[in-house]
Amino acid sequence: MAQQSTTETVWSALIDIEDDVANVRRWSQVLYAMGASGSSVDPEALSVIAGAVDALAERLQARWDHAMGLARAHR
Repeated sequence: MAQQSTTETVWSALIDIEDDVANVRRWSQVLYAMGASGSSVDPEALSVIAGAVDALAERLQARWDHAMGLARAHR
């Protein structure tokens, strides 16, 4: 099996982040819509959303750190 080039490896790591970055925007749209609505939101529902956003942030940070580590290692 051929070894990936450095550029391909870094790009692959960055591409792994793409969906999560798009999901950050989607979550923000949900929160804006909730804030603009006239109805109250159950605190337990907000807790579920907060947990999902927090998990997304952790995943993004880990993937970003990985991609940056690859890029730094090949400077």
